[in-house]
Amino acid sequence: RHQKQKMLLVLPILWLLVARWARSLVPTAQRRARAHATSPRVAPVEGTSDEEDTSRRDDGPEDEADFFFLRPDAVDVTLSDVSRDVQRTHLAEALGVEYLSRCDAERSDVPLGGRIWGPQQRLVMNLVTRLQDPLHEDRPEAWANVNVFFVVVTAVRDTYLSEDAIRALLGNPDADVASGAFVDVEGTTVYANLPPKDSHFRETNVLGMDALAKMNKFPDVYFNEMAFALETNRSDLTDEIRRLKYGRFSDD
Repeated sequence: RHQKQKMLLVLPILWLLVARWARSLVPTAQRRARAHATSPRVAPVEGTSDEEDTSRRDDGPEDEADFFFLRPDAVDVTLSDVSRDVQRTHLAEALGVEYLSRCDAERSDVPLGGRIWGPQQRLVMNLVTRLQDPLHEDRPEAWANVNVFFVVVTAVRDTYLSEDAIRALLGNPDADVASGAFVDVEGTTVYANLPPKDSHFRETNVLGMDALAKMNKFPDVYFNEMAFALETNRSDLTDEIRRLKYGRFSDD
């Protein structure tokens, strides 16, 4: 009888020891995956450890937006097919104007449009651009209007100007370009960054979503004609957009 009582006391201890031993056989990564499978988590960012990622599981939408912010110098887009030489030759012929040539004035009364160009179907267009920098008010050539070829990239927030384009705006082909500048693009002031030195679009000018938002325009594409136009946001779409944002059956 005493032996049975001892066995009843020993069995739970043995069971705990066996369970702990079995647990030690399961890899740590699998245990973490099982533990986190049912817990809400934000998507991990490349370059962060698992501990850093799990510490942000309870962050709200505002923190999550900051979590995925890309600095202008961290952006890369493969636009190597729109190189300096291509813009001076093939693109200049397609758009009917010399690349980085000077022009008289802004085309405020002309619809803004461009071509769907090349095998990659780039949205390319010529936009009259001039420098907006009070430090150069005493240099008339710095304020010249210049024909700048842009590639419209809606997947990029920021706008970029190549070193060649900034030198043309400065009126000095030998200028040392160290940073971006405020520029006037068809009457809209935006900040244009320099493409990162190790990027694949160093020689390309990119019109990003920030410029499109300030211009209140978005590309309307016509594939039958291989062309597109920057159209002003239509006021008659406001109700539909609000339904998509707040719920299709919302009356607010």
